[in-house]
Amino acid sequence: MSRLLFEHPLNERSRTLLRLSHLFDQFEHNHTAADPWQSRLALQALLEAAAILARPDIKSDFIKQIDQQAQSLERLASQPGVNQTTLARVLDDLAGVRRRLQRAPGQLGRRLRGHEFLKSVAQRLTIPGGSFEFDLPQLHLWLHRPPERRANELAAWRRELALAADATELLLGLLRNSADPRPHLAHEGFFQQSLAPQKREVEMIQVTLDAELDLYAEISGNKHRFCIRFMEGGRLEMPAATTRDVPFQLKTCALGQDHIRAGGALSHLRQAGPLGAARPLAPLLQRTLPPHRPGRVAAPGRTRATCRPPLIGRRLGLFSFSRKAPATSWGKP
Repeated sequence: MSRLLFEHPLNERSRTLLRLSHLFDQFEHNHTAADPWQSRLALQALLEAAAILARPDIKSDFIKQIDQQAQSLERLASQPGVNQTTLARVLDDLAGVRRRLQRAPGQLGRRLRGHEFLKSVAQRLTIPGGSFEFDLPQLHLWLHRPPERRANELAAWRRELALAADATELLLGLLRNSADPRPHLAHEGFFQQSLAPQKREVEMIQVTLDAELDLYAEISGNKHRFCIRFMEGGRLEMPAATTRDVPFQLKTCALGQDHIRAGGALSHLRQAGPLGAARPLAPLLQRTLPPHRPGRVAAPGRTRATCRPPLIGRRLGLFSFSRKAPATSWGKP
């Protein structure tokens, strides 16, 4: 049965991670294609990601998040049933990305933002239809170069954002796997929940439902509470809230100590145990394309090719490059 997953951030930090993840996912899907239109999409994704990374505080925010996650995971070392080898590897990856962030000079992605060709393209992308050939003849030439050359140049530009992609993958993957889904029922299509105070606030919620229901979730909320209203998907022009009772699964994603004790993040580090113990690692190791692409159906058995193997994904099978990015801040043409 096909499943739809909707993710909603509850703070600016997780919102930025989701946007970056979406853009890197768009790049991975298009950068090796022979079609010039897909190369255009890959280039646009890189430029939008670079614009997000222009924030002066984003590198220090990455380091702060890594420190917080490392402190939470270090508390697991003394708890029974924890796979110490896996935990050590996750902590080692956190420490490795942190060191690379500290050593990186200046802002992340600054070389892309200073590249004359890319800067001219980024400036025109803020204008509707601004990337036509009479506006950007150099882009028109580049799009008609051999596909292998375009792919190589895109991969080289992508390497300028590799550190940001690794940090995003690492932090978002830990956040997504910090809780287990719980079944709920939205009476007449509506559900709301208050969030009890925790040592760390809930940062994101995930809603999963059957695609055959032909419904989508409208989610709003903050660190105190959230609400979900399910809308009928068949009426695109005049959407209406459903009056049906809707079964769905809910995850409240956070890495605070209270959530760890509840068996969220801890369950992904435990070995197989007796009845009632947390899930074993085997299903995670066998995972292919995860179903956490917002609002999309995960195709069974599909895998994703990347320029670089996922950082922790090659060890735990937790992550992949997986919404709408803000307007770029490259200045006016």
